[in-house]
Amino acid sequence: MAALIFDSHGRLLVTRRAIDPDKGKLDLPGGFIDPGESAEEAVRRELAEELGLEPRAIRYLASAPNRYLYSGLTVFTTDLAFLVDTDIPVEMKASDDISGFEWVFPAEVDPGEIPAPSIRYFIKEIAHHAGKKR
Repeated sequence: MAALIFDSHGRLLVTRRAIDPDKGKLDLPGGFIDPGESAEEAVRRELAEELGLEPRAIRYLASAPNRYLYSGLTVFTTDLAFLVDTDIPVEMKASDDISGFEWVFPAEVDPGEIPAPSIRYFIKEIAHHAGKKR
């Protein structure tokens, strides 16, 4: 699952992967849904782990197929995108499996910097339209 978070200027919060596969490439805050956990619970957990954020509101936006390399195997997943409303702390800190974060306008992101097909779709298609509706 992936979280789409916008600032007051319409910029999207993107992260940098701290681990392989694709270490250093762009991603969205998020991750895998644990067994017995709802997608919304996973959004809350992942945002707390990665950025120390606590969502006020979470709204489902879209899904997309993805391929993820794990332990030398290709795992096929269906990723979910959620629009998240949260307070952004002045001193937000990257942790867990992200090395950093940036605020970007979705239309200006280089698709080559986004290795996952689902995340590329969420940033280049879904975020572009979600940001305009805010």
